[in-house]
Amino acid sequence: MGIPTVNFVTEWFVSLAHATRKAAGMPEHNLIVLPRNLEALPESEIIAAADKVFDEIPGALTSDALMRVASRKS
Repeated sequence: MGIPTVNFVTEWFVSLAHATRKAAGMPEHNLIVLPRNLEALPESEIIAAADKVFDEIPGALTSDALMRVASRKS
């Protein structure tokens, strides 16, 4: 079973993340998707994006869900 993990990726890298986890034999590995271009956002928006997914982390670590998405919009 191993140590529960979840990867954080931006929208830009979702396809690559899916391909990588499939190639690694872990198609069920959970992803939390953040908005693309985080580096271009003001700090307050980056913090808001992190806040949106914070409560999803325990569920992603303990469930079989394939992907959790954090939207930029409220």
